[in-house]
Amino acid sequence: MIKPKDIPTSPHERQLWVSMQLKLRGKTLAGLARDNGWGKTTMYFAMRSPSYPQEQVIADALGIAVRDLFPERYDAIGNRIHPTRSKADGDPESNVEGLAAA
Repeated sequence: MIKPKDIPTSPHERQLWVSMQLKLRGKTLAGLARDNGWGKTTMYFAMRSPSYPQEQVIADALGIAVRDLFPERYDAIGNRIHPTRSKADGDPESNVEGLAAA
């Protein structure tokens, strides 16, 4: 049984650890993606950037809770922390196309 304290906190080390844990179970990140109809790189991106559906598939394959695998993506009481974008990322007025012609 995997204990949360056994899971590396460094994203790079955690990805290697997850890959090894999956390999011990006869699985791979690419295989999990394929089984769910996603591109093979989708799972690798989820290891670095929040993506709940992919995180859930990885955690299920390892038999652990998502918040144990990605604790930095949850607050102290267990609520998911949703990433936010800077104003320039989602504000239509922050690019030339969103501005009225002068």
